[in-house]
Amino acid sequence: TKLAEGALDELMQVADRDGDGVIDYDEFAHWIYDFDMGKFSMDFEPSRLSASASPGMLSALQEWFDVMDMNSSGTLEYSEFAVSCFMVDSYSNPVTIEETFDRMDCRGIGRVSFGDFVRLYGRVLDAIPRPVEEKTKLVTSKTAALSENLKHALEHGGFRLLTSVDELLDLLQNRFSGPLDEALTRLHLDSNCLLSVVELMRCLEALLDLPQGTRIDLRCLRLVLHQIGLEPKSSIELSQLVGAIQHFQSGRHNVC
Repeated sequence: TKLAEGALDELMQVADRDGDGVIDYDEFAHWIYDFDMGKFSMDFEPSRLSASASPGMLSALQEWFDVMDMNSSGTLEYSEFAVSCFMVDSYSNPVTIEETFDRMDCRGIGRVSFGDFVRLYGRVLDAIPRPVEEKTKLVTSKTAALSENLKHALEHGGFRLLTSVDELLDLLQNRFSGPLDEALTRLHLDSNCLLSVVELMRCLEALLDLPQGTRIDLRCLRLVLHQIGLEPKSSIELSQLVGAIQHFQSGRHNVC
């Protein structure tokens, strides 16, 4: 079907939440289903055969869930879910990852059961107006891609999400104990440029020279910012971050 003039631009404006010019799976999910209202977009009609009623789809979802459940605990933890998302797409939006996990973790216990997983992703799949066999293949292909990328990562040192507040704080203090000029020059950044928490996270991943396959957990970064006296919800200047770290560090030394 040919899109009406301007419809594609309107679609990108609404669905492309991180503005990167690509609508990924999670953005598509948020576009077709209003999680706050608990209902589908008016533009979509759910499939007649729901994902939870299809043995083939349930089997495919279970396999996908099992691959993400890296410690084989039978539940999905936030770090496992985040790593899985980054393994399939290294440019995944960490805010979208966090929101998606929180939607599944309706009890707020930090882990998700297979039933929780199916409830959310089943709704998304139900809204795709295609035969259930095609949608099952879509899930199977995502599982295969994740499995392959995990295998590749393990062969090259693994993939790690940095979730320790103390470890991240130590890394920041070691990196920013002196002048910032050299590091900023390397990244072509100005010390006074304003960065969102996500932009700051990506900037720090480059500045800290983290081992290959290591990413900073967004929740961990927010906790660190709070600990050194910065508001993680507002935009932050790099010079402001460095000043707060050095002030925090000097306070530690004075206590000692």
